[in-house]
Amino acid sequence: KSYALRHLCSYFGVSEDYLISISGNYLSVKFSETRLDVTVNGSVIQNSWTQKFDESITVKIRVKAKEGFELCAIVFTDNTGKTTRYETDTAEFTTKVSGQISFETKKIKVPVELSVRSGIVAGGCEMYYLSPDGRLYAWGSNNNNVLGAGASAPVVTKPELVKENVAQIEICHSNDLENNNNTVVAAILTLDGDIYTIGASVIPGVDTSTSWTLLDYDGIPVQISVGFDHLLVLDKDGSVRGIGNNSYGQLGKENEGGTATSFTKIADNAVMISAGRRNTAYIDQSGDCYVLGDARWNKFRESVDNITTPYKLLSGVSYIASGEHELLMVTEDGKLYYAGWRTVNGFSQGSGSYGAQPISVNGVVKAAIHHGDIAILTKNGALYGYGINSGNCLGGPAVDGSAIMLVKNGAKDAAAGFAFIAYLDSDGVIRINGSNAQGQAGDGTVSEYVSWSAVEIT
Repeated sequence: KSYALRHLCSYFGVSEDYLISISGNYLSVKFSETRLDVTVNGSVIQNSWTQKFDESITVKIRVKAKEGFELCAIVFTDNTGKTTRYETDTAEFTTKVSGQISFETKKIKVPVELSVRSGIVAGGCEMYYLSPDGRLYAWGSNNNNVLGAGASAPVVTKPELVKENVAQIEICHSNDLENNNNTVVAAILTLDGDIYTIGASVIPGVDTSTSWTLLDYDGIPVQISVGFDHLLVLDKDGSVRGIGNNSYGQLGKENEGGTATSFTKIADNAVMISAGRRNTAYIDQSGDCYVLGDARWNKFRESVDNITTPYKLLSGVSYIASGEHELLMVTEDGKLYYAGWRTVNGFSQGSGSYGAQPISVNGVVKAAIHHGDIAILTKNGALYGYGINSGNCLGGPAVDGSAIMLVKNGAKDAAAGFAFIAYLDSDGVIRINGSNAQGQAGDGTVSEYVSWSAVEIT
């Protein structure tokens, strides 16, 4: 009944409350399923429930708040606007008129034991460094103040401290900068468990602006990931939740082809997430990597139909990172796999990989990709590269299936932007090779090319 009611409202473009008001007596229950478990007359219900009645209806409501939330009151509002509050977790009442049962809740702080994911992160033309003590520095392109360095500064050529108390920084890795699209969103997860976004307002349901804006999330986040126009959260309970564009089913079957303007659950039992342009990827507790969303170019399988339920791509995976139309997977035994719109041999876009394909390099712990180039970090501190060599960031193309060594040892972290590669060395120096068109070298200059420029943040 609730689904039919929502369908009618969507078809005629009217609200549920309006439809109810002209079609007889109805009692409805609405609540957030991320905050509460609710039963009506002993039966568990979903986040909305509606029942039509003739002369009267009697219901018994029982409520249990989920971890991180507290129930304040059960509230019945009749069709005249009169409200009755029950400041308990159960209530039984009878009504002869239409009305709605809602719930007053509040979020309480629950220790999430977040630690700082220190290191470097690159966007298309942006660079971030997160120090071990949670201090976030940023430089490079500041379109829509995505760095948080001041809306009046289009380019920041030296690292600036923009935020403290940060556990994680994420930025979109999937804008098509090759087509001059520098519209991006960045997000941070604080050590207090709050999520903030900044940059372009392109994610439906997320109120992003040119200043750090708190995102209303009901759960307990432990990781975030930003796609081009959708955002993912990994919750403490292992669920993957998403908001924004769902044009390819990247947020699941419900509302495929449309948008989800509030967080929707995509999967359970996850330990890591990654958002591509129009894809969602995650690793589950067994080490299996799953994907949803855009399947064009035979990126993940023979079919190009939208993937609206999780599709298993590879087992034994320990790390994932998304690009524009691609996904990198690092396995537990240190192998690197690519799945996306490129062929591994030749790395030409549009032909597709037809699933996970290996790139020859051993001992991998992390990899990052932007457009056509990959930065690869190994456990012994070597930095490798693979790709088309945009901006001469690799020193030459590496497209024959084998990665090339860029730095023999001393690398502690790695990142890939559009036409540049970055790494953090053992002395805390950040080095960049490739394009410096937006000051991403961080040395105070803007230039077409830099060769392993060095900037140290003190």
